[in-house]
Amino acid sequence: MLKQISIVIPMYNEEENVTPLIHEVTEAVKEFDDYEIIVVDDCSTDKTLQILKEIQNHIPKLKILKHQRNSGQSSGVVTGVRH
Repeated sequence: MLKQISIVIPMYNEEENVTPLIHEVTEAVKEFDDYEIIVVDDCSTDKTLQILKEIQNHIPKLKILKHQRNSGQSSGVVTGVRH
């Protein structure tokens, strides 16, 4: 039976937390046949986006979206869900 799931994570200036979080999420969804992790960067000013791009090289199911201006957590969730 095919199991599908989408995880949506809004982020803003999370360079210290992004790597452990993505690895924990990946571990949590490994039982699913089909999944995606959608991270919405809310215009971070630190290295969050750069780190996400590096992680994406190893985890192709990671999708990165980026806001053009800081819009807040709720907006990040909406962007991810709409995608």
